[in-house]
Amino acid sequence: METLKHYDCPGAHPMKPTCYISYPMSGITDLNLAFETEACYKLRNLGYWVYQPSKLSQFVDKSISDAQYKHYLGFDLWSLSRVDLMVLAPNWQRSNGCKWEIEFALDHEIPILLYDNMLPFTKDDYQAYLDSISKEARNCEYKKYVFIALCVLLFLQVISWFANIIF
Repeated sequence: METLKHYDCPGAHPMKPTCYISYPMSGITDLNLAFETEACYKLRNLGYWVYQPSKLSQFVDKSISDAQYKHYLGFDLWSLSRVDLMVLAPNWQRSNGCKWEIEFALDHEIPILLYDNMLPFTKDDYQAYLDSISKEARNCEYKKYVFIALCVLLFLQVISWFANIIF
């Protein structure tokens, strides 16, 4: 069996591949929880342990500031760095968060599967999408979020180091 990447993903099952569900949440009633519930059921039946972004966001006021949004997206990108693959929901094109998660996954060679048919979503697929939209729509501040995610990762690593030293 290949080594699974998520060994340090909190709550992950040690023998199941871990997946991250990327789906539109912002501006959607109940953060799109009906889709998430259906997707989790399907993915768990396929043998995956599922990371659910809403478990963090369930406590988030829908009217959060831009800074708070970046904080939560930074944490989601950090979480994405800890999984074996990402599953991309329908209508991802309507969500800047999904687009940032796609770019992060592609940049970090995290496999992406389309939820509808579980087929791979590749750099070429994303490039075809980018080629179909205007340059203005592409300018999505992705690099800021990667920086935030890396800062969160570094902060958590430092806390881990101190915890190991103290205990």
